[in-house]
Amino acid sequence: MEEVISVVLCTYNGRAYVGEQLESIVTQSRIPDEVLVFDDGSTDGTQAVVQAWMDRHPQIQIHQNPVRLGYARNFEQALLKARGSWVFLSDQDDRWHPDRVETMLQAAGNAHLVYCDALIWHPEPTSTETLLDQFPKRREQLSDSEVGAAIRKPGVKGCQMAVRRSLIESCLPAPTGALERWGHDHWLWVHALALGTVQPVDRVLMDHRIHESNTSGRIRTAWFRRSQRKWKDLLGQEPGFWLARYASLEPWLNRSEVNADWKKALIRQLAFEEAREKAVSDRNIGDWWRLAARSEYSRFSFGYSAALGDLWRMFGNRTVNPTP
Repeated sequence: MEEVISVVLCTYNGRAYVGEQLESIVTQSRIPDEVLVFDDGSTDGTQAVVQAWMDRHPQIQIHQNPVRLGYARNFEQALLKARGSWVFLSDQDDRWHPDRVETMLQAAGNAHLVYCDALIWHPEPTSTETLLDQFPKRREQLSDSEVGAAIRKPGVKGCQMAVRRSLIESCLPAPTGALERWGHDHWLWVHALALGTVQPVDRVLMDHRIHESNTSGRIRTAWFRRSQRKWKDLLGQEPGFWLARYASLEPWLNRSEVNADWKKALIRQLAFEEAREKAVSDRNIGDWWRLAARSEYSRFSFGYSAALGDLWRMFGNRTVNPTP
């Protein structure tokens, strides 16, 4: 019997492009068995566009949230509702190539998560840059030594992913506050690493549209993105943010099926975050200097910008709220 394939598509004021995305999904060479659209309170007529597609394609269903959840919690509820053995995540404004589903399923093997490359589709479609061009290490399967870095920086967006039902069942629903610190896609990624392999498909199988109304991105240069992250760290995060983020994974250290390298990487990360937070809360410049001198900020965080951010938190007495 052929396995059930699901797509979860979360919308918020996506009327301009959601019809084109739905068309690219229902015309796949392997047509998904269900397409679950979860709308988070659109006010621009998105629901009417989806309804028109539902009338012609019965596998499309729409759920309208009574209150806004935000994109991470909206995707969480959509993933939990999906019944497929494989679930593809979809943004509202991308466009899939016709063989995306079929190609990714063929490549999946025993992986818990499979992902593809995507063309970065600007309003002026002259660029040939892809998402994996921005993170070329993700073109190949991860080695054991790369697990720690991959936990911190996935380099892959949710719209590139498909996940097994077993992964969803193992890590969702997430603990309170976890998705706000991780995001839904990073949460899936880090747990897929814990359970074994993630499988890359080094082919462009979709167009990732970038425009001024994106939920997940804007048109930015790589330099601007790096600078923005560094300045956010320079100003500092809310007290305990990073420690709480990684502590939400601690229960998985006791699970026998979890990758040993993942456990080691998490234990080292937690040790750094505990030492970092203690240095900040105690305003202990000596402990801060030892972490910086041993290059631990480079190994476990965002380098000198994170170190300066902690120094600012010690003596500047300012915080900013994190953006998941």
